[in-house]
Amino acid sequence: MKILVDADATPAKALIEQVARRHAVPLVFVANHNHTLHSEYARLVVVDADNDAADYRLVSIVASGDIVITQDYGLAALMLAKEANVIHPNGWTYTNANIEEKLAQRHQAAKERRRTGRFSHIRPRKNKDDQKLIAVLTALIQDKRGKPRHD
Repeated sequence: MKILVDADATPAKALIEQVARRHAVPLVFVANHNHTLHSEYARLVVVDADNDAADYRLVSIVASGDIVITQDYGLAALMLAKEANVIHPNGWTYTNANIEEKLAQRHQAAKERRRTGRFSHIRPRKNKDDQKLIAVLTALIQDKRGKPRHD
């Protein structure tokens, strides 16, 4: 098991790194060369700036049972098909039961942006988002290792 992070658009990379290090789980950040990454723990994979280059690399290196962290619903769908565990940076999990709805929402939002020319405002990240991400990621690691949770 390893943790793969779509580092082009995922906030809270430092928190993810702390959890990975605490549980001694290999961590890989994948981003295009327009992003500056630093880590003393994670393996850093830098790809071309082409659209979706980071996504393609993530798809090529994921294995069944890995944990993937991404905001990208399309990438999440691909990762679920590869039997990965997929977490949104706000701490909720993508599942086969909710991915179709998420993809439909993404499609509707894209149609609305094309129609109006307006892009929605991304809400600021809150402390509760960080706490939920830490809790969900920690619980998933413990579940995969068969260890009891200490919630």
